[in-house]
Amino acid sequence: MHNTNSAADIVATVSLMAIALALSIATIVHRPQSTLNTAFVFQDEGLNLLVADELRTGGVLYRDVAYPYGPIPAYAHTAFTALFGNTPIAYLWFVSLVSSATVGLAYWVIRRAAAAPTAMFVTAAGMLTVLIVPGSLVGGQTTAAYVSIERAMLLVVALLWQPPASRSLKQSLAIGIALGVWQGVRFGGAFVAGASVLVLDAADIVAWRADRVTVTRWVRSLAAIALGFGTLEAAWIAIAYAILPAAIARDAIWPSYMLDTYAGWVTPDVRWLQWGGWRLFVAQYLVPCSAGAFGAIGFCRWIRSRNDPDAAAIFVPLIFFIVGCASYFRQVHHFRQFMWTLVPASAWELQRRGFTWHAVTAVLWAPAFFTLLRSSLLMGTAPALVSIALPAGGTIAATPPLAARLQFLQRFVESDAQGAAVIYLDSGAGWYSTYRVPRATRHAWFAGFDVIRPYEERSFFDSLNRTAAVIECEKDDRPLTPAGPRLPFPAEVNGALRPRLQLWTEGAGCRIYRIARAESRRSPT
Repeated sequence: MHNTNSAADIVATVSLMAIALALSIATIVHRPQSTLNTAFVFQDEGLNLLVADELRTGGVLYRDVAYPYGPIPAYAHTAFTALFGNTPIAYLWFVSLVSSATVGLAYWVIRRAAAAPTAMFVTAAGMLTVLIVPGSLVGGQTTAAYVSIERAMLLVVALLWQPPASRSLKQSLAIGIALGVWQGVRFGGAFVAGASVLVLDAADIVAWRADRVTVTRWVRSLAAIALGFGTLEAAWIAIAYAILPAAIARDAIWPSYMLDTYAGWVTPDVRWLQWGGWRLFVAQYLVPCSAGAFGAIGFCRWIRSRNDPDAAAIFVPLIFFIVGCASYFRQVHHFRQFMWTLVPASAWELQRRGFTWHAVTAVLWAPAFFTLLRSSLLMGTAPALVSIALPAGGTIAATPPLAARLQFLQRFVESDAQGAAVIYLDSGAGWYSTYRVPRATRHAWFAGFDVIRPYEERSFFDSLNRTAAVIECEKDDRPLTPAGPRLPFPAEVNGALRPRLQLWTEGAGCRIYRIARAESRRSPT
């Protein structure tokens, strides 16, 4: 690490974190149409509220409410709600605070390879545009609580990395433990990070032409990493089987079925990043793309220079992105979510270049930086919005058509359904939570793909006899298409359910089907 002045670095860290938090808060205040909106009712954000509700009332994650991510973000957010309430604004505060912490971690990773002025420049002008949630122009989604926590885990791994020649067994064990903890955030990322460490280690071994003693030391350090990871993974497995039914525990430990769900709904138009024009590129993608190019140049120069091995830690995020492109990123949002990893490595090259490179970089990054400031600090031009007080607490902003939809659904639940369970298609988990709507299964997030596992098809089918209706609405405020309900269940369940659906009522872009009683209680097998 470059020489540090601990007091100055602490001031820089706190200042950058405060700026990041202020920009996120300003985004929430000035952009309610894109932050404090109906995504908490009809899209991914709402699942976080439902999970917190279930856990706060004694429910068990995965058994009582299905959840596609690890337990750490679910329980961390739930703990936060115990202090500040389970409302949309509290959730945004949670992700904003965690996001601001990642900015501080990013600064310390960059300091491994750069002096304080360069680290401040790269963090402020580069990282803020791609890292803060909400607010950043690329990957600033508030969809899930895990996003910023996973970013923090990658930065922690980068901070823990040491060259193989000097890495102690304790340091190696710490890397393994961090990777094991990561498994509790989101499955899969730890393997990509572990591969990134292995690639960087190998590059260091080759660059420094390590002797047999160093290679032997490296092999031992890899064994220590594996031990730390394996210990945590064994703990996750033991906990899962101790509190969950065996079939659900297997899915929680090794959720390979999620690959099938991606294959079912990820079409070519959402699989890869696509060209959106020069204006979009300059405002959003020029920072990570140019930074990634600088980082790649720096990585090649570092290998040739055989100098300052400790500084190579800054390349861990860059290598993660390259490995992730080949395996971990399954849709366009994943690519956007991890484009921040291209930025830190640019500091290695900038630190070793003169003023001209800094000036050119400032010019390249200025459009994105000022777009970020404008987007966060200035009130945007938004459609007419209606403030909606949610029955469970908190408020959101909605367009008039979506406000009318919420009123329509609330009237139906209170007068027609009379407290019976219903199924909302497709991403209506937040509606169950914010409007206190009963549900008959652990599933509440039917986001256009089959999430019902084979071992629960029978119980899910039986739950339909305790369900009053199936509700289908468009995601936005457009009218519903005239086609019949798009059932995202297993084929046998769809085949048995469809004849039982009878149109009950429709309006506000929704169509509601009554579930008729089955002639017999025989369910598909």
